[in-house]
Amino acid sequence: MNAIENMGPITPQVNELFEKLCAEVEKYPKPKIKTEHHLHAGVYSRTIYVPAGCVAVGLKVKLATQLICAGHFQLTDGSETKEFKGYHVFDGFAGRRAAVYAFTNSAFTMLFATNAKTVEEAEEEFTDEPERLLTRKEKESCQVQQ
Repeated sequence: MNAIENMGPITPQVNELFEKLCAEVEKYPKPKIKTEHHLHAGVYSRTIYVPAGCVAVGLKVKLATQLICAGHFQLTDGSETKEFKGYHVFDGFAGRRAAVYAFTNSAFTMLFATNAKTVEEAEEEFTDEPERLLTRKEKESCQVQQ
């Protein structure tokens, strides 16, 4: 298993590269990226559906998670970029960050064990910047199961 399939924490320099990528992506029209949440049995999952031809840049994740991906996409952890097709499960350690480019409509599900009772609590648990999440910025309604 190579580094990208075992995503470790990023350095401050790599985080700065992700911030520059965020600024570049902001210059383009915003695609509709649907987010679906599930909070059930002590697990929070957050799935984003990224349309073909779009880039999605994640925030820094402050705890260990798994990332399940399906589609044809390019994934970078800031140090390595790799193309994937099909279904993949990646281990993400605390302090990781990633960005994707979707060649086809693709789905990305992050999940982790939690005691959170609401989606908002789970969002605050996995990132120090929940206000930057699309679901917060766009006041998007969420699908939640408990």
